[in-house]
Amino acid sequence: MCLRQLSISIAKHSEPLLGKLWGVADAEEPFDPLQLTRSASLNQTVITHPVAGPGVLGRTAGELCSRDALAKMALEGQALSRASPHRVADQLGHALRSVKARARSEAVLREFGRRLGALIATLTQGPGLTETAAYRRAYLSHWSQVEAVSLAGGLLASGTATDIVYGAEEVLHQAHVAQPVRVLPWAPYASLLGAARLASPGDRPVIVADLGHTKIKTAMAIIHGRVITRLADRRSTAAPEHPDEAVPKVLRAVTAAFSLARDSPSLCEVLTFSVASYVQDGLPVEDGRRVYSKLGRHLGDLEANLAAETGRPVRVRFVHDGTAAAVGADEGRPGGVITLGSRLAVGFTPTFTGLLDLSPTLFL
Repeated sequence: MCLRQLSISIAKHSEPLLGKLWGVADAEEPFDPLQLTRSASLNQTVITHPVAGPGVLGRTAGELCSRDALAKMALEGQALSRASPHRVADQLGHALRSVKARARSEAVLREFGRRLGALIATLTQGPGLTETAAYRRAYLSHWSQVEAVSLAGGLLASGTATDIVYGAEEVLHQAHVAQPVRVLPWAPYASLLGAARLASPGDRPVIVADLGHTKIKTAMAIIHGRVITRLADRRSTAAPEHPDEAVPKVLRAVTAAFSLARDSPSLCEVLTFSVASYVQDGLPVEDGRRVYSKLGRHLGDLEANLAAETGRPVRVRFVHDGTAAAVGADEGRPGGVITLGSRLAVGFTPTFTGLLDLSPTLFL
């Protein structure tokens, strides 16, 4: 039994919400926390809270809180002599262990965290007078009601999270923001776990993928009953740089993941892919702006090629990466999730039942 059966088994409690997660939302609703649109973009959000200092106030979060922004800060702050945007978190993590570079690295990460704190303060203050679009007002109103903010993403790897959170909390305290901020213990893998939690119960492995701007990550989630006990065989490969490269690169990455579980007779044949794109009607939005925007057009080819490679029928479903990270947060209460990676992503934790549980020893 796979995802189709899961949606049936929890229909009495959560069918409307699960339907929205897969893009079957009521067209009359201006805002749905499980079906986000470009109007929910964090990258285009202008930081307007008064707590933001010079150089931050009035600028977009994409300018200030992206992977490239952190790399630039590391160079300007002399924490690194050479910063690679694709490896900046690992580089700063290494610098934190250096006696000579530690203080400068901490300063850079805390300043990055203060920028993030100013963004969160802007989001949680609710809609301002200049917000006139119904969707945006509803979106910001939802942010003002979240009980906590969780952080995920690759920039929180390698020991960088502590100083980033320190800087964010410093600003949020000044702004009198009540919502606590925490880093998910599985932060770099939250989107993979979110995809896995949408599988149905059983005793089998499930292949999941996170299609990001920097990397394509795959893993084999080991499921026992209703619990994901392990995220095994985690692999990553370079992300496509052009939409025309997306299908072959995704195919190669997922086929390699399948090869590790080829002998499992109970392998789930419905695959959930977290994707760095907004999703509508279960497919990446083809807006010409994102590298995965053509995947929906080629879904049939992707499924057919995977079936040919694996010798079994395969169905693929997509979920927005921010929403996938929020599903992986395992919060069980209203919360917002911000993913820090190549770009920012946003999601809101679902409150419906039926998701698989995460073992407390998942990464031990």
